[in-house]
Order: sequence, then C-alpha cells, then structure tokens
Amino acid sequence: MDHRAWLPALFLLLLSACQTRSLSQPYSDPWSNRTYRGELNDWDVVGTDLPQADPSLGVKLRQGQRVLLVQSGAVTPDAGMLAAAREHFAVDGATGLPTDTARSEHGLRGAAARGGYDLVIAYWGTIEVQRDAILDSPAAWVPIVNIWVETSEQQARLRLRMIVLDARTGNWRVVEVAPQSSTTASSLANHDEQDSKQMEALKAAAYAAAGAELGRLLER
Repeated sequence: MDHRAWLPALFLLLLSACQTRSLSQPYSDPWSNRTYRGELNDWDVVGTDLPQADPSLGVKLRQGQRVLLVQSGAVTPDAGMLAAAREHFAVDGATGLPTDTARSEHGLRGAAARGGYDLVIAYWGTIEVQRDAILDSPAAWVPIVNIWVETSEQQARLRLRMIVLDARTGNWRVVEVAPQSSTTASSLANHDEQDSKQMEALKAAAYAAAGAELGRLLER
C-alpha cells in the first residue's frame, strides 16, 4: 500500500484547530512579540484598597479629559486604540506588562492621579481562532513532503473589554465592546501572511468600536 495516499487526509485533520490568542500576541507566529510575558489582571489596574466612595457617582466621562491608556500585555498601547481614544480624550500611553512584584494596593490609580490624569482606561483583548480545511477547494502542492494540501479557512473573533477607572475617586466600571469577526482563506504557503492581515483588520474594527463606545458614554 502506498502510504502517501492517506497522508493528505492526515494533514487536513491536523489543519483543523482551535486556539485562543491575546490581543498583545495576536499572530500565528509565536515570536512576533518577544516582549510578551502575560496579562494584567483587574486588580493590577483598580488596586485592592478600594475607596469607600459613593458608588452612585459612577465614572463620569467628559470630552477632553486626561486619560492614561494601558493595553494589557503590551509595552505600549496599539496605535489604532490610541487614535480611537484621542477622538474624545487627551491620551498618553503606559506599559501594560505584568511585573514579578505586586503592584501598589492602589493599582494604577495613584500613579495616574500623581501624573494629573482624570481616568485610567485599561483594555484586554481575546482572539478566538478556528481553522478548518476547505475540502472542495483547489489543492496546493507541498514539495517538502510530496503531498497535496487543501486550502484552509480561518474564522476569528476578537472580544475587547475595558476597565474605566476614575483616578480621583477610585470608582470604576467595565465596558464590553461588541465582538468583531472575520473569515479568511489561506494555504500553507501564505498562512502567516493572511493571518497577520486578518488580525490587523480585526484590531482596527475593534478599536473603532471601542472608540465609538467611549463616545457614547460621554456626558452630554
């Protein structure tokens, strides 16, 4: 029996895969962000010494407030999110890399207040990726292993979540952004390139949606 006959089916089976990625490590290449070393948690941002503020005051967002923007897991926030936030606020970026030592009990609130910022906006992104072979697509030849490989389809969905923290009162709220989804096709030869394009498009859509959501929350 020619074992090459079942190699394509085996390879296609391996192509069906699910994975979850971080917004700060979004690409199929695991070395695309060598500074990535994990995520912040909520308490890194809001602190553990929560003030006895009146929760009915909530967090008030006003046009032109000074904002410290933090992307969990990234040295600096992505340019697209900075641009979206700057449509409403005066924004500076801060690192979102986790540290080996515990953060202040005040989280980022104390640092933001000392810097003259009104708000901290920290955000996290989770990307869910599903990749499946397209069985009726034209096959691509892979000479290294001498088999035919079908084109694969990749579906991806990005969920963006923000914490908006009042640097003066310590009040905070969670803001969920509508998930963004897309589908793309690729072969083994161009998968990394298509994957990168898909992730960039998803991030752009998510940042635009986040900016629109922040605008909707502004006091009129």
